[in-house]
Amino acid sequence: MDRKAWAMSPLEVNAFYDPMGNEINMTAAILQAPLFEMQADDAANYGGIGATIGHEISHGFDNMGAQFDGDGVMRAWWTEADRKAFEAIGAQLVAQFNALEALPGKHVNGELTLPENIADLLGLQVAFKTYQASLGGKPAPVIAGNSGEQRFFLSFAQSWRVKRRDSGLQAQLFISAWAFVYISAAAAQRAREGELQNLRLQTSLKAAQLCSLTNQLKPHFLFNALNNIRFMIHEDGDRADAMIVALSELLRYSLENSQQGKTRLSQELAIIEAFISIMHTQLEERLDFQLSVAPVLMGCLLPPMVLQLLVENAIKHGLDHLPRGGRLSVQAVDGGDSLRLIVSNDAPPNAASVPPGSGPGLPNIERRLHLLYGERAALNIKARAGHFQVELSLPKEFS
Repeated sequence: MDRKAWAMSPLEVNAFYDPMGNEINMTAAILQAPLFEMQADDAANYGGIGATIGHEISHGFDNMGAQFDGDGVMRAWWTEADRKAFEAIGAQLVAQFNALEALPGKHVNGELTLPENIADLLGLQVAFKTYQASLGGKPAPVIAGNSGEQRFFLSFAQSWRVKRRDSGLQAQLFISAWAFVYISAAAAQRAREGELQNLRLQTSLKAAQLCSLTNQLKPHFLFNALNNIRFMIHEDGDRADAMIVALSELLRYSLENSQQGKTRLSQELAIIEAFISIMHTQLEERLDFQLSVAPVLMGCLLPPMVLQLLVENAIKHGLDHLPRGGRLSVQAVDGGDSLRLIVSNDAPPNAASVPPGSGPGLPNIERRLHLLYGERAALNIKARAGHFQVELSLPKEFS
């Protein structure tokens, strides 16, 4: 894990807590209305950005974050008495949310939403106590007929207000269940694999595939995508619905292929298009995506999520750092006995001086290719000022 890596663009309106790194990430873009305004009074800002900061801190102690210690290691560091008391209180919160009916006959699943519910509750409590402490014992001013306490809770409520169609709410109930199940499984799997990764890479191809899966579809991406959906609901319900469908396809594909060594190129390209549709909502006209694939190659086999990870890296380490965005192209070329996959993207002028493949992405792909194909596969990188390209060469195989 690269603890110096920044997982989001400063332009994203987002924040998250990572239990493996025991770190909180908040972007510059989140410091705007309705969460924060320089001209707003303290009560409103504490109820907005203050509750958000408290929310992310509290994720370190929710039912998922509590499983990791201060070094990001998954272990039992609570006393048995504290753990049982924590679970008893958590069960009350689960029961409270199970009773909520989002739509007629459609209830919230309090078990799946427990991490967010704990963070909301604790974050709000911490922010409110901090606001009260900031008054220094003096009464809060009354503004527009509202007390400081009222303005605090009004600000919190306004930061979450949305309009949803019934179909959008139904889809959100569905995707939330998928997301939290996947995130929980991925976090636990990644923690276990981290301890045995070196040995398993040498002795077990299956374990290497499972380890690579947890690195490919990161919980960071899921949190970011869900957060983008939440803000899109304010502006365009239809686009939010489309993002939810695309994200559910991405999750389904990753889970279905986690135990498979290879998948068809046509399937991989379909999931890339779902991923690009999500990223288009974030980057808008900054993302110029081009795809060129000969139809005869659609049945070729390749390791699942490999091409998707290259596309994700191209955006994260390339286009995300360009104020005006740029072009991202994916090509599949018939190399005779081989399948050539080329992902190229515009990059910052100093891209050639940056070590290629920041983070675990490209080394992970190289290990998987070596385990699957030995010397028959290759990964080549070409970097120059303003441009970055990765080419995979695989033995041509058909399903």
